[in-house]
Amino acid sequence: MAVYKGYEVDDNLYSVIRSMPKLQEHRDDLQRQQVSWDYLSVMAQLANLENELSSARKQFNRLTGVLLNSLGLETLKKSTDEYGAMAQDTINILVRNLFERTADIGFLATDQDIRQYLQNGRLGDDQKSQTAQLQARFQSYVDKYSVYHDVVLLDTEGRVLVRLEDHHDVAMTLDPYLEQALTTDAEYVTHFGQSDLFKKDDDSLIFAYRVLSEETQEPIGIVCLCFKFEDEMEGIFGHLIEATSKENLLLLDAEHRIISTSNKDLLPLGGHIKFDDHKLFDVVSSNGREYFCCARQPESYQGYKGAGWLGCAMVPIDQIFTDEAQVQNYKQAILDSVMGGNLFDDETKSIPTFANQIQKELNRSVWNGNVLQASEKNGPDAAVSKVLLSEIKNTGLSTKKIFEDSVLEIQKTAISSVLKSSQAKAALAIDIMDRNLYERANDCRWWSVNGTIQAMLNKDHLTEDDQKQLQTVLTSINDLYTVYTNIIVFNKQGKVIGVSNANYQHLVGTVQQATWARSVSTHTNSQQYSVSEFTPTDLYDGKPSYIYSSAVQDDNNAVIGGVAIVFDSEPQFKAILDDVLPKVDEGGSVAIFADQQKKIIASTHAEYKVGNTLSIDDAFYGLEKGQATSKTLEINNHYYSVGAAKSTGYREYKGATDAYQEEVYAFVMIDIGEMKSVSEINRYKHPETANLLSTNQFKTQIASFYVEDIWLGFRSEKVLSAVHVDNIVPIHGQESTVVAGYMVYKGQSISLLHTAMLMGANKPNTQEINEAVVIKVGDNMIALSIDGLGEMLDIDPMSIQAVGGEVAVTSKVVKEVVLSNAESSNDSMLQLMDIDLIEKELQSVVVIDDALAVV
Repeated sequence: MAVYKGYEVDDNLYSVIRSMPKLQEHRDDLQRQQVSWDYLSVMAQLANLENELSSARKQFNRLTGVLLNSLGLETLKKSTDEYGAMAQDTINILVRNLFERTADIGFLATDQDIRQYLQNGRLGDDQKSQTAQLQARFQSYVDKYSVYHDVVLLDTEGRVLVRLEDHHDVAMTLDPYLEQALTTDAEYVTHFGQSDLFKKDDDSLIFAYRVLSEETQEPIGIVCLCFKFEDEMEGIFGHLIEATSKENLLLLDAEHRIISTSNKDLLPLGGHIKFDDHKLFDVVSSNGREYFCCARQPESYQGYKGAGWLGCAMVPIDQIFTDEAQVQNYKQAILDSVMGGNLFDDETKSIPTFANQIQKELNRSVWNGNVLQASEKNGPDAAVSKVLLSEIKNTGLSTKKIFEDSVLEIQKTAISSVLKSSQAKAALAIDIMDRNLYERANDCRWWSVNGTIQAMLNKDHLTEDDQKQLQTVLTSINDLYTVYTNIIVFNKQGKVIGVSNANYQHLVGTVQQATWARSVSTHTNSQQYSVSEFTPTDLYDGKPSYIYSSAVQDDNNAVIGGVAIVFDSEPQFKAILDDVLPKVDEGGSVAIFADQQKKIIASTHAEYKVGNTLSIDDAFYGLEKGQATSKTLEINNHYYSVGAAKSTGYREYKGATDAYQEEVYAFVMIDIGEMKSVSEINRYKHPETANLLSTNQFKTQIASFYVEDIWLGFRSEKVLSAVHVDNIVPIHGQESTVVAGYMVYKGQSISLLHTAMLMGANKPNTQEINEAVVIKVGDNMIALSIDGLGEMLDIDPMSIQAVGGEVAVTSKVVKEVVLSNAESSNDSMLQLMDIDLIEKELQSVVVIDDALAVV
């Protein structure tokens, strides 16, 4: 722990606490309150109340440090969670995208057209025509996989043979990574940096791999896929931050060098960011300005973690803790529930308890001071005591208000943070889903122009060798693209001629009549595709899934069949949803995909079954494309922060020109606490109190208190003291007695009575007794259990009326009541207990060893 302006604070908090204006306001308020306590301590010595205040003062000093530390840590956690998530999402989204590219390069390196061109295309007079055809094939590939800007084919010496962007005047490359592509044992080679394939200073991201001879399995060329790196990063940055946002997103290499940035003017490419890799955040300097920095390593996606890059979010330190979102008001029930949920640690949860304890001790000090004053009203210190008691009361109220405001700030900060988090996580989930399914639409369209598949569908009859060849091609594709359970090839009548998954060999020869199969006959070009509804299908063991299909055309563009891919939706969608949930969670959070009809597509919780209806606030289903929102909802007796986001598509997938426009929503529900009753801070305060106060010089002081919901009191001079009950010695074998047990008061053992039973009620449940009022009955002192202290009231004696006639009460120990002058007839009466009646009621009790016991 570090020390900041006299208070112990967490070491992590110390580095940023100076930049938290709201925390400084609370610290200043508490500092002023400390001065009041110092003043009261001096004054208390003059009125013999020093002991009464010492415990409360110690609690105040301790709680001040805990409060500032908790408020600071919650503020810090909000920013660390928010910007850490941005950094994590930046790198995770990119890694998922690049994972798909690793499969693309492996598949393209086995493309028959590329292989045949390398073996035969450069021979004879038709070379120019064959080069143009291969270039057109590259264009067809990029039309589908629009994340690439160029496809380059090289020979084994590095000479450029064919490329899509043929305006680059480059005949040969000497890039060393190409030699690696020829010899590596890995399935691909990645290069990021400058490349002599492009005459520019910008870095390029290139995936490369060798093309092998079908006969000799020796390298005959190299194919390179050139990724739209900056375009992709702009899309990621734009999705995660708004143009006017104060945060800056970066992509860093393993040496912390900036390789992509959302703000080139402020944090330019090539700059170096120095920070501690092991911290959740760090404070760094760049170009003369201090930043709050969160950097994150990528999370592995199907074993792939990219090239060692990091996502990074940086915010100017003087702007990060000025978020006004937390000023939103929340229902008291939510505020109470969140304090008992999983959002806070035990120390933070203890703040309201300790604050209430301070208030109770102060109330007791004031209450006892007034009791003392009533018995010594003519003493020399009476005037001083009266002033001091008033100051203690006012200090207690202002202290309570400061603590309540600070706790409220912590609660609001936590709720604001989790609402923002659930919304961001929902938006991330739907974005990842769109990106994932974009690849599925690409894959089925590209495979439908595969030369082997086209050749097989052009045949009237497939031989056994044809079947094996088709099976080999489909299996090799499926091995690279593991997100499918099956790849199916069918002819124009819908008859299946091949599958990639041997477990579905029984499908060969069957005719598929589903819409996804029949629709391919309407396709007029290789850019079109169809998608099934998300419904159960025998092609996925009776479970629901999406099936993507695209037409296979002959050289005259006539449809001769189709390719369908069965998406392995169950584990793929669940993995996406699992990835966006909080990493530290006790099982209370849920993520769900649902369609416009509220039908669940996927979920992380067994209670929300796929195919069932997701009954939730209808406003979520009114979101526009690409919109996201969040709110708190009551679900299963818990409060949840529910974030929702609607699909917007990715690139051309579900874009303005795409015929496929299914509306899908992501929901992320984070448990913020079990529903509880609204806190009973003001439970023991009656609205008619003001109507009882005397307006003339004749006053009778009443010391009031509460037992359950009954308002009781004594004339102040009849009371000895209000005390905190630390320890009770039970009476064994006398469980039904009015005596709850024995307690020590000023060195004597006295009986503690169940006041509710004296009032004629049944024995209370076994709740803990924390507070009591000590009175003298005969020659004995006894303690009456109470549930809370009330006001000390100076009332008009004329408002006291004896029980009887029109004024009736059920208790045998109440002799008088105080009538309110309020017009309302529903006001609760203040019932005055009588010492003589209590003694009479206890006639069956005898004195044994200075304590009471049942005969």
